[in-house]
Parts: sequence; structure tokens; C-alpha cells
Amino acid sequence: MGILRRRGGILYRLSAAAPTNGDQSLPSFSYTLTASKASGSGSINMSELSMDIYQDSFFSQIQNSYALNNIAIESTATNVTFSSPSATLVTVPAGVTRYFELRGAPTNIATDDLLMARTLNLPANTFVGVAPPPPPSPQCSDSIDNDGDTKIDYPQDPGCTDTLDNDETDPTPPPPPPPGGTFNDDFNRADSPTLDNGWTEVAGDLRILSNSLQDQSATGFNRAIQSTLVGSTQTVAADFTKVGDSQGQFGILFRYQNAQNYYMIYRTTGSSNRVNISKFVNGVETVLKYYVTSNPSLGVPFRLEGRVNGSTLTAHLNGSQLISASDTTFSTGALGLYLGHGRGTNPQKADNFGATVAL
Repeated sequence: MGILRRRGGILYRLSAAAPTNGDQSLPSFSYTLTASKASGSGSINMSELSMDIYQDSFFSQIQNSYALNNIAIESTATNVTFSSPSATLVTVPAGVTRYFELRGAPTNIATDDLLMARTLNLPANTFVGVAPPPPPSPQCSDSIDNDGDTKIDYPQDPGCTDTLDNDETDPTPPPPPPPGGTFNDDFNRADSPTLDNGWTEVAGDLRILSNSLQDQSATGFNRAIQSTLVGSTQTVAADFTKVGDSQGQFGILFRYQNAQNYYMIYRTTGSSNRVNISKFVNGVETVLKYYVTSNPSLGVPFRLEGRVNGSTLTAHLNGSQLISASDTTFSTGALGLYLGHGRGTNPQKADNFGATVAL
């Protein structure tokens, strides 16, 4: 006999296991339900009675559901009979356990009323036991912030690999990349929509084509970084080529924090021909210094170099320093390059990227 929970859906659960030497048919069996009214007498009316049969002890994989007649449960015991529509419809395969759940909606139950139940007349060779409550849900699907990181369950919590993962603890973050170093990339590799070689695209769409780095869109602003090259003193350069009659932009990123915060030295072409030293804070550009120049020759590479040391940023074009500016907004960060389009259909090109970084 079991004391049932007060109020609401699940009235009783049990499991039935068939013997290993054959299937077990369960054409019918009964429950005895007894009401215990806090007032001392009277019945509990029960509607929406159903028998649900599950394949798992979590009661999550339902196999069948059957509606039963509504009843009034008395304090002297009331039988509820479940009869299968056919003698073979409810069958427990040999060596397998099925899980049964009696459900109903009491319509006149008081706060301290109780319902009690037990099963009757199951086949003699069927092992029957009150089904244990299902084990707790895995941590990654229990709607609880188990590791206190304000993120709950898969896929929001980074400690979860799937909904069945029972450990929400976040993985140990990798150590930060060592600052400093030297990096060169001539992009001499097979055509590919991905850059590889340590590059991370953070805006736009870049590709490897004809042994060079090119943008894939006719308009837009395309940026890629080397996230492991972190430091405060940086020298970065690349060869750029303007292709066709387009308003191309070509640049170097310094002390890169994220997509909204960094320094950039870049050359604009087309109707506005300048070399700018700019900082971007929360996505807003401030031009620290600029130098008016002429349009580069179409199809002829030019080398743009930028340097940052302490608070000083300098821009160099084809080996000659053009301008310098001073700013202290960002003290360290990663680096990268930039290709931009104002109009036109021809891709812009970058090649022979080189960088040196120190603390």
C-alpha cells in the first residue's frame, strides 16, 4: 500500500516485470483507492482518470494511454479496474519491465485529504512493485543553476555537453595565449573560404584565392585577427592591391580587444584618399590623425605598415613614415588586418602579412 501525494495528476505508479521465459499479457487489473477526508467522512470525486503505460522508469517514453470511468472514492475503499481493449494489447515482453501510472483530477479534495492505493489481481507470475520515483534529472536539464554561474542547463551553460550531462561545472578555461612573438603569412595555399593558419574572421567574409587574401563581398567591412599574437608593442604590415574602379579600404588592426574596441591604421581610396590612424571605442570611430595621399595604381601592390609603442602610433606607406598620433585608450591586445568596400564589384587583395609583437 502507498500513500499518494495530495492534489493533482499522478495518483499511483507501479512497475510490472515479465519473466525471462515468456511475454506477460496484462488484459486487466485493479486498483483499490481509499479516501481519507480531513473532515472525517465523505468521498473524493475523481475525474479524468487514465492509465498511462511507459517504457522507462523516468515516465517519459509513453507507450499507451487509456481513459477510465470517473468515480467517487469512499473511505471504505473503491476499486478502479483497468481493462485492456484486447487481451494482447498490453503485453510486457519477456525479461522487460513496463511502468504504469494512474492519473486523475480530484474535484473536491481539501488541503489535508489523502488518497491511498494498492493493486489487485495481477497475474500470479508477474513481479509487481511500486515504481520508485524517477531519479533526479541530469544537471544539464533540471532547470537549476547547479554551478552558480548564472547559466542554466544545455545549451546555455558552457559546462553542459548535452541534456543528459550530469555535471554543469564549467570547463577550466584555457590559459591565455603567451604574449609576444613573430608571425608571417604569404597566403600561398589552396583556394578556400576559410583562412586557416591561426586566422579568426571577426567581421565580413574573407577567403584565400589565387595565393592572396581577398574579400568575398562587393560591399562591407571585413576583418580577421591573430588572437594569439597579444602584446603592447606591435609592428604590423601587409601588401595591399586595389583591383578595379572601386572605393577600397585597406588596414591593419592593433591592440584588438573585440569587434567594437581596437586601433586601426588604414588607407582609403576612391573619392577620399587618406591614411588614417583611428581608434574604435564601443564601435564609434575617432580619427586621431590622417594624411592626404593619392590613389594607388590599379593592380600595383603597396605596403602599409603600422607601429604602436607605448602611447605612440605611427603609419608608414611603402617604407616611409607619414604620420604619428598619441593615445592611451588600449594598452595591449591582438592584431589583424582589414579589407573594406565602399562600392564596386572587384575584390580587394592583401598579401605578405608580417607582424612582430612584444610585451
